[in-house]
Amino acid sequence: MAAANAPITMKEVLTLPSVGINQQFITFTNVTMESDKYICVRETAPQNSVVIIDMNMPMQPLRRPITADSALMNPNSRILALKALKPIVVQLAQVPGTTQDHLQIFNIEAKAKLKSHQMPEQVAFWKWITPKMLGLVTQTSVYHWSIEGFISLTEDPEIHFKYIEAAAKTGQIKEVERVTRESNFYDAEKTKNFLMEAKLPDARPLINVCDRFGFVPDLTHYLYTNNMLRYIEGYVQKVNPGNAPLVVGQLLDDECPEDFIKGLILSVRSLLPVEPLVDECEKRNRLRLLTQFLEHLVSEGSQDVHVHNALAIKADPSRVMDYINRLDNFDGPAVGEVAVDAQLYEEAFAIFKKFNLNVQAVNVLLDHVGSIERAVEFAFRVEEDSVWTQVAKAQLRDGLVSDAIESFIRADDASHFLEVIRACEDTNVYDDLVRYLLMVRQKVKEPKVDSELIYAYAKIERLGEIEEFILMPNVANLPNVGDRLYDEALYEAAKIIYAFTSNWAKLAVTLVKLQQFQSAVDAARKANSAKTWKEVCFACVDAEEFRLAQICGLNVIIQVDDLEEVSEYYQNRGCFSELISLMESGLGLERAHMGIFTELGVLYARYRYEKLMEHIKLFSTRLNIPKLIRACDEQQHWQELTYLYIQYDEFDNAATTVMNHSPEAWEHMQFKDIVAKVANVELYYKAVHFYLQEHPDIINDLLNVLALRLDHTRVVDIMRKAGQLRLIKPYMVAVQSNNVSAVNEALNEIYVEEEDYDRLRESTDLHDSFDQIGLAQKIEKHELVEMRRVAAYIYKKAGRWKQSIALSKKDNMYKDCMETASQSGDHDLAEQLLVYFIEQGKKECFATCLFVCYDLIRPDVALELAWINNMIDFAFPYLLQFIREYSGKVDELIKDKLEAQKEVKAKEQEEKDVMSQQNMYAQLLPLALPAPPMPGMGGGPGMGGGYGPPPPMGGMPPMPPYGMPPMGGY
Repeated sequence: MAAANAPITMKEVLTLPSVGINQQFITFTNVTMESDKYICVRETAPQNSVVIIDMNMPMQPLRRPITADSALMNPNSRILALKALKPIVVQLAQVPGTTQDHLQIFNIEAKAKLKSHQMPEQVAFWKWITPKMLGLVTQTSVYHWSIEGFISLTEDPEIHFKYIEAAAKTGQIKEVERVTRESNFYDAEKTKNFLMEAKLPDARPLINVCDRFGFVPDLTHYLYTNNMLRYIEGYVQKVNPGNAPLVVGQLLDDECPEDFIKGLILSVRSLLPVEPLVDECEKRNRLRLLTQFLEHLVSEGSQDVHVHNALAIKADPSRVMDYINRLDNFDGPAVGEVAVDAQLYEEAFAIFKKFNLNVQAVNVLLDHVGSIERAVEFAFRVEEDSVWTQVAKAQLRDGLVSDAIESFIRADDASHFLEVIRACEDTNVYDDLVRYLLMVRQKVKEPKVDSELIYAYAKIERLGEIEEFILMPNVANLPNVGDRLYDEALYEAAKIIYAFTSNWAKLAVTLVKLQQFQSAVDAARKANSAKTWKEVCFACVDAEEFRLAQICGLNVIIQVDDLEEVSEYYQNRGCFSELISLMESGLGLERAHMGIFTELGVLYARYRYEKLMEHIKLFSTRLNIPKLIRACDEQQHWQELTYLYIQYDEFDNAATTVMNHSPEAWEHMQFKDIVAKVANVELYYKAVHFYLQEHPDIINDLLNVLALRLDHTRVVDIMRKAGQLRLIKPYMVAVQSNNVSAVNEALNEIYVEEEDYDRLRESTDLHDSFDQIGLAQKIEKHELVEMRRVAAYIYKKAGRWKQSIALSKKDNMYKDCMETASQSGDHDLAEQLLVYFIEQGKKECFATCLFVCYDLIRPDVALELAWINNMIDFAFPYLLQFIREYSGKVDELIKDKLEAQKEVKAKEQEEKDVMSQQNMYAQLLPLALPAPPMPGMGGGPGMGGGYGPPPPMGGMPPMPPYGMPPMGGY
């Protein structure tokens, strides 16, 4: 119970050993703590160092190797002060008993030494007495050492910049402002860029830099983009009105609202250089902006004067009243001041009253006696304006606002209107404020006065007076007044101001607040601002004024960036039909863009599915297809999704969508077009599986489309595993021309099963890429003769002549046997077939075989077999043909020989003629050796006349000199 009522509760925040501080260094001489922000500890082992503990991050101490006798952290910032004892050395010899301290100050964050100093004597005690001031105590003196002094002692730009940087990072904004204002040595460009990146809450340092070094446009751009408008006003109005044209020019470049620029110009008025302002506006073709300014341009100014220190005369307090009553020629003011100093307030009042120093008298009553009632009575008695002024100020200080206003009016004093306005706002006394401001307006022309008068009228709902007032000449800052009224929900008054100043954007928003939607739309039309249209549109939606909302929305959705926001606003409130109607109306706009068409498609996908496909087909070239694809996918509109994929040339995705959602998305002709264009080969075979499962009746149509792209072997394997090989017979027939083994074997297998020997024979005849022997072996025992003939034919094609002939013999297919033997080119095989026919008694077949195998059968063998087996008559046609053939060959040889001899003789005669011609000229030449014999002229062996028998023909043995060659056996 006692602990609960204790006035102070102790709680351990940190123990130094827990952050690595040795117990031996935790002493009063080693540990310093100037505030609750930092603890500083000096360590001497294992090495000299200083440990800085930030209480916001106590478990992350900062340790630096520093040798010092004392270390103090600044109470507010990361600035470290060090003190070290150093002996004084004079003429290379140490003076006994004399020492001095060396002081240094470091900025830890900037890693820079701010300043250092050699003390003339040893410091007994030192302490941070303020965040910017060190107090030093020695045996004989007390010193104050400011950390601000160093910057004025150097001209190094880098040091100046580091100081500014350190001050900014440690939150010393006033110091940043001072240095940027006073220093002439920092790098202006570098400092400007740093201050802009730092984004200090106070822009005055940046204003100093930019104003001094000519960066006014950069300054204006920065202040405007960071919404620091009051600093723009302050700079133009108070710092450098002469640069206002540059400010206005940059604001125009930044597309600042005209109302603000007009207000800024009017606020400067006579201080503003007109000529450069006109130049800046003319460059940007915005001269009309200055119309109001040029019409109201006036010369105004004000000056405040400060007075009076009086000589105090001292007197004996006990004799003051007697002095007052008996004497008339004393220095009354001086004695009165002495009485006040002696706290003889009634005597002082009597003195001032006697000498008609009424202001000093009433001040005594107000400031020292503290009686406002007596002061009011005194004021009524003397009826001086200055006295009433003092009474009014005292009443104002005591919160008697209405009485103070009455006193100011009696005093006819307009100089304290700012204090009166502030007091009336705090106490909500606006009726009396109106009376006071009307009096003030008669004496001064101040925007503040006129502005506050309008505001006071609005607070007491005297709207008629507002309309009358703004029609009269005035200097009120109407844009600011209008914004203030709007912010405080005084919409009727704000409406009057905005309408008068033609601020259509603000007027539209104000009318929305007043539920006057039609008028708000008219104002928005005059403002013609996307932001205004959007605000009015949303308000109309909330009020279910959808016709007006659509008018506004059509002016918003033409802006790509605002379209989605409008759509979401409608949808969040369930206004789907109205939103669709808005988007449909937007399609016909001159500035209709892709976003409108796309957003309408998304809405159809969500809420009007039946219109989606028609919309896509009509406007496919004006849609953002990827966005609409996502919407269709989310809403599971597979047919439309497929169509969009096709339009976007995403054929792989289109094919996948159709196969995954075939009940809604599949259409045969469309799918054929899609699958023919896909890039992923695996989709071909996925399509084959898909058709096999769902549309087997038209699978051949699909396969014919893909015939040039498919691996036919893989297709056959798929169908074979599915047991549906016959299903793709038309496809295999169509691609058999490629002579693919798997296709040939599959078709041959089907033909065998169907006993279609004609097609089987045609297949094996035209396409040889299959297992010929295997097929022949499979069908050589088939029950159909024609199938066995095909087997024999296959053996024949494979060069297995004997097997083919043997198979044909079994089926008595003698013609096939003869053709096979003829094609084999084998004499023995043909002659063996003759022997077979003789053995079988097939004389006609014997005769036929002689002609079919005519080139293979040797005449002697044929004649011998015919003679032995009494078949000369059947062999006789063969013999006639043979004799006729060979006699023709002999005649041809003789003819060729004679022609060759004629050519030789003609050549020899030509050579002789040439020699005769040469001999005619030989007589004219000197004697010479005889010429060598000419080629072809007599003398050499083999050159004689006549001709022997012709050489034997190629491939035939030489004929014997007479008789027939011996007949061979068989």
